[in-house]
Amino acid sequence: MKLTQESLDGLAVGRHGDGNSLYLEKRKSGTASWLFRSPTSWMVLGEHPAMTLTQAREKAVEARALMVRGKDPLVAKKAAVVRASRTVEDCVRDYWLKKCQQLARKEGWIRPLEIHVFPKIGAMPVSALTAEDLVETLQPLWVGSDDGGTGLPTAERILNRMKLCLTRERVTGSQADPFICDVAKELLPTVVWEERPHPALAWGRVPDLWETIPNSIAGHGLRLLILTGLRVACVTKAEWKEVDWKERIWTVPKGRVKGWNAGFRVPLTRPMLDALTLVRRLTGDKRYIFASEAAFKKGYISENTWGKWLRENNWKDVNGDAITAHGFRSTFRDWAAKHRWERALTEHSIQHLSAKGTKVERAYWREDRIEERRELIEAWNTFVVSGETERQGTRQRARAGQRLLDETVTTDGMTLRDAERWARGTALDDEDRIVLLNPDDPEDID
Repeated sequence: MKLTQESLDGLAVGRHGDGNSLYLEKRKSGTASWLFRSPTSWMVLGEHPAMTLTQAREKAVEARALMVRGKDPLVAKKAAVVRASRTVEDCVRDYWLKKCQQLARKEGWIRPLEIHVFPKIGAMPVSALTAEDLVETLQPLWVGSDDGGTGLPTAERILNRMKLCLTRERVTGSQADPFICDVAKELLPTVVWEERPHPALAWGRVPDLWETIPNSIAGHGLRLLILTGLRVACVTKAEWKEVDWKERIWTVPKGRVKGWNAGFRVPLTRPMLDALTLVRRLTGDKRYIFASEAAFKKGYISENTWGKWLRENNWKDVNGDAITAHGFRSTFRDWAAKHRWERALTEHSIQHLSAKGTKVERAYWREDRIEERRELIEAWNTFVVSGETERQGTRQRARAGQRLLDETVTTDGMTLRDAERWARGTALDDEDRIVLLNPDDPEDID
């Protein structure tokens, strides 16, 4: 028999069915609960009288609907409780772990949220997050400082990433609302911002910089970065297993080259091999080429290492701004354009997808033009080390001149060096010590 609201208070202690697996359980203490009977267990729907008979029947209908779809209502309820307790930080980190591990710079994806979002709203339940919360969190970064500086690009990236996280949270059953990101963007003020490229060194100054780079693990890494035209993360995370010494090719694996859908082969030139040989003496038994004892968690040098060194050594662009490590890609690009190298080949060498053409053209792309790129990279490397090459040439010419003086013997048995000394008024004594001649003493003139 169906229960009625009027009959509930007069029921005896025990369980009373309403049909369709819904029961009211009355206890000796006078309290009562609504229960749903699934094939495997009992599930508490709510307390009586806080939950009415009508509400209990609605809950029972929802539970039966889950059973029809092959789901256990009790498991679903527990999952809903867990989702309700999930925080903004839980949501973001879950998305990052499941969707971002294949990115070339996976740490860079989550780092802005760790800095600007987690300290403010990271502990907030994601289901309670509002557009106003996002506005309050991002507005200082969005608007910027009084001196005109702005973090607008970073704030926009954060907002876009939050929308991705909230969307995934929504489709997995949470009450999160990804639409609040669009609302927040409308609520935030309009900011005038002009994009600026990474400050880069003028290509004509590269040989001068090359000669100042220290002979350290980080220094050899900076050399390889300049010589190859790769992105910073491609070099910092380089592993010895990626280097083919015999074929003179370094293959950066898929996933570490931004936008590239396959491993990227780098032709190794003599200056690159020299840098690798030197650093191998320091880290050859390590997994990473540019290993760092200080970075005990990840094992390789920080991406900020080279930028810090460039700033400390006062290397600046034409506008007086401190150059960045990423800027050497632009330096290489400018040099290649000035020397009339094919644009597509140059773009390919710095891993720009534009080298492969349109989306349709990229689908048919198979050739990586490594020998043509080797010719281009060797020309660039020759220019980069030209100052060092000239200095070595000067030393070699000087040494050759010294050998000529010491080894050439005149008809009277003197070397050219001895003859030069004699002409300047000096000679060698019996013990091969240089002594001064006295032109006023006839005994000293033979």
